[in-house]
Amino acid sequence: MNVPEKQNSIATPATRCKWIVATSILLRVIIGILLVWAAIGKILDPETFGSQVAAYQIVGTRTASVLSVLIPWTEFVIGVCLVLGIVRHGAGMTAIGLFIVFLAARSIVYHRGLQVACGCGLGFGDETITGRALVFSAGLLLGSIVSYVVNVGAIFSPVIAVDERNEISTAEHVQLSHGVRTGAV
Repeated sequence: MNVPEKQNSIATPATRCKWIVATSILLRVIIGILLVWAAIGKILDPETFGSQVAAYQIVGTRTASVLSVLIPWTEFVIGVCLVLGIVRHGAGMTAIGLFIVFLAARSIVYHRGLQVACGCGLGFGDETITGRALVFSAGLLLGSIVSYVVNVGAIFSPVIAVDERNEISTAEHVQLSHGVRTGAV
């Protein structure tokens, strides 16, 4: 009687990398959806968002008016790029930059003790900036960084990318396929 051999249940590095890449793609899409969702309300009502930006007391009224138009459209475009996976490098870096600015601004307001509406636009109510809002902002920043680093292939070396056939490409393979020769890997 032939007994089938038990399959090895230990994940290989390639399997683990595929899960990491898949998770980072999911994270990128979720962050993109959140950015689009947050932007829509601000785009439809820039006056309210402008007053929320001005209430932070970090920039003047004119600057707040300009930001009330620029920020939502930036969020929208970056969100769409992240969801669709286009211009990933630029969209990822811009999302990280946005979340750094948002976290810094909210931290300043929190430190000053101002009772200001968050202005996030995510529909969680116009709660004032609390420690929970700071943790949420830090989580978005961290998620953006992780997603960016994994999607761009700057970490988890030597396995750095999944090619068009959904196969793992190593750092050496990618460098050679692009005509780049390096010393030690």
